[in-house]
Amino acid sequence: MLATTTSQFDFTNNEWNDIAVLPVLVGFAVAKAEDSGRIGSFREIRTLIHSIAEQAPDNAARSLIEAASTIDVKHKIDEFEDHAPELLADVAVRACSTISGVLDQRAEPDESTAYKSWVFDIAHQVANTSKEDGVRISAAESSLLDRTKQALGL
Repeated sequence: MLATTTSQFDFTNNEWNDIAVLPVLVGFAVAKAEDSGRIGSFREIRTLIHSIAEQAPDNAARSLIEAASTIDVKHKIDEFEDHAPELLADVAVRACSTISGVLDQRAEPDESTAYKSWVFDIAHQVANTSKEDGVRISAAESSLLDRTKQALGL
């Protein structure tokens, strides 16, 4: 007997849009949490785009991740560009909490955890891309990563 796999069709259109946008929102919030300078910011955005576009990890949420990876990352980044870093961080954390609940309700537990871990891993990769004031992950990035991890229930 084949195990059922959760797909984007197990969610409402609005839920799925929020789930698919989550890695962009969280990753971009981390990128904006601390000014990395022009080159550092470029590198963080490049890391965000490449992390989402990479081949989906071989985990329980692979089908969800593959579907979410088709999102137009650059377009979504443009939508978030004008938000203040603190506001964007708060929006990202609230979205993590809300979407975590939706995933826990609709997806299999291992799929939910794997998807949320993928989102967090992307945020961590972005934070680790460039140095701010000589440190790899700044205090602002570390704080946002902690808040994100807690909101995702990881």
